[in-house]
Amino acid sequence: MKESQFIKDNARTWAPIEKSLRTLKRGRFTSDSNSDIGEKYMRLTDDLSYAQTFYSKRSVRVYLNSLVSDVYRVVFRYSETDEDNSVKRFWIKDIPSILYHGRKAFLLSFIIFCVAMIIGAFSLSQDASFANDILSEGYVNMTEQNIEKGDPMAVYKSADSWSMFKRIAMNNLRVMTFAFLLGIFFGLGTIGALISNGVMLGVFQYFFYQRGLLWESFLTIWQHGTVEISCIIIGGGAGLMLGSGYLFPGNYSRLLSLRLQFYRGMKIALAIMPFIIFAAFVESYITRHDDMAQWIRFTFILANAAIIFGYFIYMPYRYGKIHGRLERGPDEDAASISYQLKETGILNIGEVIQNAVIKTQRFFVSFAPAMFTIITLITAGLFWQSEWLVHHIDWQETGTRGLIAFDFASAAAVGLNNFLQLQALSDFNTSPIYFGLLLSAPLALIQSIVVARFNDIPLAQLAKKAVSHFILLTIVLSGYTLAPAFLILQYVLLLPVAGVAFQVSIKDNITYFNAFFKSFKLYFSNFSMSIVWVGSVALASLLLAVLVQGSLLGVLIYFMNTFISIDNVGDPTITSAIRFFISFVTISVLFALAQIGYALIANTVLESRRADELRSQISNIQPRKKRYGIDETI
Repeated sequence: MKESQFIKDNARTWAPIEKSLRTLKRGRFTSDSNSDIGEKYMRLTDDLSYAQTFYSKRSVRVYLNSLVSDVYRVVFRYSETDEDNSVKRFWIKDIPSILYHGRKAFLLSFIIFCVAMIIGAFSLSQDASFANDILSEGYVNMTEQNIEKGDPMAVYKSADSWSMFKRIAMNNLRVMTFAFLLGIFFGLGTIGALISNGVMLGVFQYFFYQRGLLWESFLTIWQHGTVEISCIIIGGGAGLMLGSGYLFPGNYSRLLSLRLQFYRGMKIALAIMPFIIFAAFVESYITRHDDMAQWIRFTFILANAAIIFGYFIYMPYRYGKIHGRLERGPDEDAASISYQLKETGILNIGEVIQNAVIKTQRFFVSFAPAMFTIITLITAGLFWQSEWLVHHIDWQETGTRGLIAFDFASAAAVGLNNFLQLQALSDFNTSPIYFGLLLSAPLALIQSIVVARFNDIPLAQLAKKAVSHFILLTIVLSGYTLAPAFLILQYVLLLPVAGVAFQVSIKDNITYFNAFFKSFKLYFSNFSMSIVWVGSVALASLLLAVLVQGSLLGVLIYFMNTFISIDNVGDPTITSAIRFFISFVTISVLFALAQIGYALIANTVLESRRADELRSQISNIQPRKKRYGIDETI
């Protein structure tokens, strides 16, 4: 092809690239400035290769080489220069990229928070006592007194700056961390945290509006609130991303998708930590000076808003316009590097934990209908035994502000206490004997369903073993009434051995009780793996105790009492029934998870002793012979 014909055929392709390049260099974007520049760039490199081959000494080659170089420098300017500087890459590329690709989650977080603010303000306008419930009666009374004294913002001067800074910074970091981690419960925990903080802010602002102090409160609160509230919303978006990892895995497995979103959310959490500390500094050292000129305070608020808008909104927008169509989502390259999880044979403890979590998710559909049906019936039955339900179970609460002012130690204590209160059903000293069966029967059934699915056999085939497991479970769970110390023996030895025995009775085709006594030796033969698994289940119990019992459940009951117009919704019997139901469901899932782990440990120990699977694999190897140097199956 002649050079002139080559230029004539391709000039219409090169001209739009030049135009887009000039736009990108100026930092101005249009809807099509880079809509397909990636594809055009590939076409451009092909044209350059052709020109280098046939027109190596002509100006068209120089022109195309220059154009390709310019496109590369503009479009990929972050790729090489920032790669060696991990800190710069984190702030300039990683965070904007995550914010851009997760923009829907962050927008949803913003909407939830704003709606919660409106709900808080509207609720206070309808009920003057609502502020006492949200802000606490002591705080409201103190603020009323400060208003009467002519210093409505005196609360920010009540402590010395340094102690106030430490307390506020630690509290805000703790709240942000748990608001993010709560997203693992399908985002529900994060939504609860956003609603709690949004309602509180709405009540706070409307409280001052009712007293004609809206502008004064705005200038005071938003000096630090511009950054602090923005960080709460951004942290909430990270939590929603974490929840979406499980609900919407896309082309990845749920576990891999959850891991990816966790990494991205952690980067966002790390990015907003300096801003949270800065907000605490402003609240402690600057907000207290409410005698500054109003224009200075307003300018400071606008400056903070500009920084937040520029980094967390405009920069991701600009980054997305340049790179959005040219790269995959953040960290997706790392996602492609995965290995096939080993499910059978001799497993290590890491493989046991991963398999147990995955199989619990997989088997949930099998045992969930039975679990919810039975627990609902038991809860309804106990509801009629209202005196027993209220007075024989010592439920504890974290209060209505469990997610707003989070205390890990107290939440853990409350959650674990409420879990253990279920064993009051098995306390034959204070409750009828048949109550103990109401606890052990559902747990035995759920574990039987899990074992049947694990071994891929019909549940009816396990009837005798399931009944034996139910009897043993009833005895073990009621044993704590003998002495509180029995709880340690119960959860560290007896329940794990019972779980191992259930699997051994199936593998060896022996009676359940023979397998139970045999399993003591198996349990201690690989005691390190067994005790690590018991510890892992205990850690999962602690986490669920903190998140579900210590916070989420308290907030749920609080909002039911506050917003649902049902007579007597706050009655102790109803709240006790709700706590009982949620606690029972959580314990049932934990028992299913634990049983799968015990079954995996049993299979691992038996395989290490007898090598049944290895022998089976060897026997299945087809005999081979060589013909002309090539292996052939006979």
